Amino acid sequence: MTGARQDPSVRAPTIGQTNPFEPIRDEIELALDHLAVAGEQDDRQQAAECYRKVIAFIREHPDDYDPDFEDVLVKVVDRLDPSV
Repeated sequence: MTGARQDPSVRAPTIGQTNPFEPIRDEIELALDHLAVAGEQDDRQQAAECYRKVIAFIREHPDDYDPDFEDVLVKVVDRLDPSV
């Protein structure tokens, strides 16, 4: 479209921004969390697997998360799938 203006809430990373992929990571976390909650209602093992993926992501980016957050999720996984 010619002459169309870009939504001001959607901006390119600014100079000095530490991580231009931060919004993407937030969306991934949110999607995994929603998937886990939905799975928790139907399939506890599938929900636990979703939480495990979130935990793996947190472990790949330890400086971005409070260590207590991982501990909370590990307890949720233990409750959902105690067989592991």
